[in-house]
Amino acid sequence: MPPVWKTLEVVSFGNLSKLYANMKDVEVKKQVAKSVGLPQYIYLESWMRSLTVLRNCCAHHGRAWNRRYPAMPQMPSRLPLAWVDTRHIRPMKLYAQLCTLLYLEQSVTPNSQIKDRLLNLFKAYPQINVKKMGFPHGWENEPLW
Repeated sequence: MPPVWKTLEVVSFGNLSKLYANMKDVEVKKQVAKSVGLPQYIYLESWMRSLTVLRNCCAHHGRAWNRRYPAMPQMPSRLPLAWVDTRHIRPMKLYAQLCTLLYLEQSVTPNSQIKDRLLNLFKAYPQINVKKMGFPHGWENEPLW
């Protein structure tokens, strides 16, 4: 049998999400969540589930920008790394998914270009109404962005 780290290299994100959610050892789940800057494993479970839906939507050329997502991430009010004010976030919209993705990315790959690429995409298409994607007023001033 190959070591688990080799096996996980070829597991789909959906299967990885299910593996994490179905782990019996809660202490291990807590350790994994803490390693990506989340204080509780329930956040990571819901984020992985919701990002799986977003990933599948993008991979299968679905409409990502103006839709309601069935799997919604739990949005904690405070986190140890740069985060957003969650009082006006609608978790079924794209903004919530992007915030969770950016939070995880800053933890795993601090020098990632994903945030800059998203901001450049918004600048390239100013006619797109970001409010329909769930972006609240003043989103660009949030510490995460």
